[in-house]
Amino acid sequence: MNILKELAAGPGIAKVLASLQDAQKLFIAQSRTDVDFEHQASLKVDSIVQKAGQFAQVQDIEQHNLEWVQDDHEAQRLRSVEDSVSFQDDVTEATAYLVKLEESCKNEVQSMAQQQNSAQVQALEDASQALDGKLEALPAAPRGLRGHEKKKKPVTPTADMTPMQRAALEMGLSLDGAE
Repeated sequence: MNILKELAAGPGIAKVLASLQDAQKLFIAQSRTDVDFEHQASLKVDSIVQKAGQFAQVQDIEQHNLEWVQDDHEAQRLRSVEDSVSFQDDVTEATAYLVKLEESCKNEVQSMAQQQNSAQVQALEDASQALDGKLEALPAAPRGLRGHEKKKKPVTPTADMTPMQRAALEMGLSLDGAE
């Protein structure tokens, strides 16, 4: 442009000069716009980088939380399985106990029913004999509960002795004191 100003000889050059000045102004304005655009783009890039860093931190935290929840769920599932096995063992044990208890009760009930039946049969026979006049009086025997006879203790010769007399007898001494 300076060269053309020095050469400014004709009207065509003045137009070229005016066009070049307009282009210079436009170039300067565009440069300023580009600098502003570059600055804005840089700020946006910084903002995006910052947000990406925050996102990465949040993602790491959520990944850690997810792993913790998975581990906790697995532990709860294992406890549930163990509890289920334990409960099943308890049910099996209780069922076996009920079967044994039922057998035991059945045997006792049958035994008691047989005893009761035989006692009733005996009572009916005694009543029938009493009505026929054939019943003999039985010697009074000591009876325990439910019509069973009490067992008598065996009588020993030392049962009526004092402890001193028993000791003397065991040593072979005479009990009458005349030795």
